[in-house]
Amino acid sequence: MFAKPRPGYTTAAATGDTVVLLIGMRVNRFWAVHHWGPVMYAMSIYFDRPAFGLAGATGQVPVEERGRHAAQRLAFRSGAGSGKSAEESVGESVGASAGGERGHDGGHGGRRRRPGGRSRSVVSHRAAPVWERRGMVDQGGAARPARVVHEVPYRAQWESPELVRDIVDGRLDAARDPRWGQSGAATPEEYSWWSWRLCGVACLRMALEHWWGVTPTAMALAGECVAAGAYVRDGESLRGLVHTPFAEYVRRRWGLTARAAELTPAEVAAEVADGRLVMVSVHPSIREPNGPEPIRRGGHLVLAVGATETALLIHNPSGFPGESQAFARVPRRSFGPFYAGRGIVLGPPGGEQ
Repeated sequence: MFAKPRPGYTTAAATGDTVVLLIGMRVNRFWAVHHWGPVMYAMSIYFDRPAFGLAGATGQVPVEERGRHAAQRLAFRSGAGSGKSAEESVGESVGASAGGERGHDGGHGGRRRRPGGRSRSVVSHRAAPVWERRGMVDQGGAARPARVVHEVPYRAQWESPELVRDIVDGRLDAARDPRWGQSGAATPEEYSWWSWRLCGVACLRMALEHWWGVTPTAMALAGECVAAGAYVRDGESLRGLVHTPFAEYVRRRWGLTARAAELTPAEVAAEVADGRLVMVSVHPSIREPNGPEPIRRGGHLVLAVGATETALLIHNPSGFPGESQAFARVPRRSFGPFYAGRGIVLGPPGGEQ
């Protein structure tokens, strides 16, 4: 543990097909816990693997069973189960609007419009992550989904989630986002142009991190979506996200189950209760439901990550920090005016299409 690091490259003589997996960590200064502690915590994603590590791993263990924390995963490996966490309350965010559109979603965050300059905002509290999955309950003879909240990491369509309000309100040019380089864009201008159109990509990044533990850059995924026909670029305009080719791309490239579908709000909740995530097409103003009514439904994608008896819980890539970004609660009775009635159902690897 306290031996000196060995500098340079280490090679091995091998013949035939060879795969080398080096996954581990080294503690050079034991008392510098603030350096190696986060690394050890991040490595807990591998704690559910067989005794021989990834070399002996086969298949995919659902996150709902294995948990996301070291203690839960060690318990899963020992056969004691993954454990369950108590549900915690989630906050509120609601909405009302109208309109209609079908086919694809433009993907931009949508700028706020306030008549007379009056600011209106949704009050929403972030839900505590709950990875315990619940089934169906019978209420008055009708089966309805009980509370289900999947512990899905949140990603905004801008690299700095805390700046979303300033960017959407026009007080800050997206090109001045200090983290623009993390997007994979070549220039701040390229990042600024794409950032308004990356809501679908942000939803995919959340799903990939949830099921695969990987988070490709936004621009890498956007480029692949263009090649797959999910985005159609014409000069300075962009058509997309087009649902059917996007679902085909997700199946082929990432091995997730994916299908474009027309769904009622109740069907969206049922898909979430069955362990899937749903990218739903809504109007961008769902982040601020007390503002002016939108002229149409759809045009923006959010990720449904939870459902209760009366509400959906969403991750909104263009939501406002502290209000409507992660685990934002939208009552079903208020969801309809924003919702275009279509979406993309995503499921874990090996699930039913």
